[in-house]
Amino acid sequence: MGAGGDVPSLPPWTRRILIAWFAIWFLNFLITPLGGRGVLNEAFALDLPTLLGGAEGLLDWLGSLIGALGAYTLLHDQGGLLHVAFNALLFYHFAPSVEQLFPGRRFLRYLWIAALAGTAAEFLLWLFGARWAAIGGSGLVAAVIATNAAIYPRAVVSLIFLRVTMFQFFLILLALDLLRFLVMLKGGSTEVAFDVHLGGAAAGWLMGDGFGRRGIRMPWESLLAGWRARRAEHRRGQEMEEEKELDRILAKIGRQGLPSLTRAEKRFLERRAARRERRGDRSDSER
Repeated sequence: MGAGGDVPSLPPWTRRILIAWFAIWFLNFLITPLGGRGVLNEAFALDLPTLLGGAEGLLDWLGSLIGALGAYTLLHDQGGLLHVAFNALLFYHFAPSVEQLFPGRRFLRYLWIAALAGTAAEFLLWLFGARWAAIGGSGLVAAVIATNAAIYPRAVVSLIFLRVTMFQFFLILLALDLLRFLVMLKGGSTEVAFDVHLGGAAAGWLMGDGFGRRGIRMPWESLLAGWRARRAEHRRGQEMEEEKELDRILAKIGRQGLPSLTRAEKRFLERRAARRERRGDRSDSER
């Protein structure tokens, strides 16, 4: 199993997510009474009915908010290790190649977007009357599988009885999730949030530019391109103005010395220095 080439060792955030999943599962196990669903699961699940009007108090509402913002992806079923172990196995195989493409904090942003896509899918169902809570990292797993399928469609995935391409593997999982999602909508079991799987898969496919790599342009791409161009032009204009101001201040220092600077000029230099330092830290974290 695996895609995107050989990964010599687990990249840092993939390793941390895997450790967090098992550590949180074990902590939840220790603090949950026998037979309980999980203290942390009840507090930080993706529970839109509670968040959007059913909270019994401020703490209950805050827990639901934290869950909806992504904490639900760190929680797993306390009925056994199968849920967390299966997610961990798939994440172990498919997340490293994605983290290589989105290194450092970009990978955290990638995972957060996938988590929010699951929340958005739950919200759509809530609008149509669905009332259930969700936990688990399956949406993140679906996202990294979808991104692998978008970028490495011909990579070979070895299953127990057969070998398929990464794209075929993704389609098989997508079809199963769609089928079970439809069963769920017709009143079947809601123990698994297949809508979260589908939301994560959609986010992973889009972040991997799955349509663009196949020559399919989406309606919003021209709008995004225009917005990015305007934003880049605005940023270049700001940088030019700041460079002019910096040149003026440095010339003033050369003529009159540091004591001649006003408070506003000193703050300007401090902001420039702080921004350069942040950029250096960001580039180091993304290596």
